[in-house]
Amino acid sequence: TTVSAFYRGRQARCLPRPKPLSHASSDMAGSSEDVRQRQRQRAIERRCAVALGLDLKSHRDLAWLPQLALQARPPWPDGAADGRFRALAAAALEPAWHLDGTGRLMGNGWYRATVIAPFDAQDPRELSVAADERIYVSANDLSSGGWCTAAPVGESGSRGLVPRAYLVPDDVIVTAPVAWQG
Repeated sequence: TTVSAFYRGRQARCLPRPKPLSHASSDMAGSSEDVRQRQRQRAIERRCAVALGLDLKSHRDLAWLPQLALQARPPWPDGAADGRFRALAAAALEPAWHLDGTGRLMGNGWYRATVIAPFDAQDPRELSVAADERIYVSANDLSSGGWCTAAPVGESGSRGLVPRAYLVPDDVIVTAPVAWQG
């Protein structure tokens, strides 16, 4: 039988359960060599983890990362593999939640969007917009038919309907406090 576990979206290798110790002398010599081999492998994995900036005592769920680095082609400590796996370890330890250019949902229910094609208003309730123009869009507007209420950035007072298909919303970050009960 085998034992397996999931770590941050990655499945760890299935490791066979250890065989019971035998009293035969040839088995003892083989098993002690196996133990030394496993100890050497763990030592290499620990050196790799330290070089990648991982503390495996604090982050046991990331033990797969040095194992993967050692299996890469070319294997760690090759310069290319080292750089790739350092970046992967840094991303696993500190996810980049807030990317440059990412907007925040405004407290008043509006968000920013970019116009992808020009739109000329045909009705007084509509708003004319140019391609690549930045606008605010109402998240509270539940209008049907593919239209949304929008306002140009930097211009107060002018609002109107714009076809939703002409807009690309900015990425939005929503932060919420979390309290853990232990």
